[in-house]
Amino acid sequence: MQYNPNNPLNAPLWQRYLPSLLSIVIGIVLSVVAYYFVKQWEEQGIRTNFKKAAEDRTFAVQRALQHRVELLQTMEAFLGSQPSMVDNEQFAAFTKPYLKRYPEIQAIEWIPLVSEADRTSFEERARKFYPEYGISELDNKGNVVTAGQRSEYFPFYYIQPMEGNESAMGFDIGAEPSRLEVLQRSR
Repeated sequence: MQYNPNNPLNAPLWQRYLPSLLSIVIGIVLSVVAYYFVKQWEEQGIRTNFKKAAEDRTFAVQRALQHRVELLQTMEAFLGSQPSMVDNEQFAAFTKPYLKRYPEIQAIEWIPLVSEADRTSFEERARKFYPEYGISELDNKGNVVTAGQRSEYFPFYYIQPMEGNESAMGFDIGAEPSRLEVLQRSR
């Protein structure tokens, strides 16, 4: 057999495998480039979906908070400056639609600020509607007792629904220092 330069079998080894190597290298490069493009596209889609979901949830929370603020403003207008003129039946009628409309609300309460000087007259007025009413607190053993003497009290006065919340009536949430701090800041 004679040497023929045009015969591919006579070509150097690297020339014989060059087309296969180029195909493999180009295939790998194209695969890597395609991987990064698809990865970027998928990540952008995930970011877009996350942003939309976050915006939807933010809007829902803002709307829910707005409704609660409106409830508080309406309650303030309802009770006005003369809450003693409102009785429990009127308070129940006022709160019933809100409790029905917002099932996540467990109870609506009104907790007035009562000074030590007004405590006795406040409790007497309350006993017209709630015969056993008295401002109470928990002792160091966790028992409900008559509240000790303080300059201010924050007792539950109106509670709806009343069922299941009777024991809270008259309870002074300002007796606990951490709650009192929150009340002072919100005031």
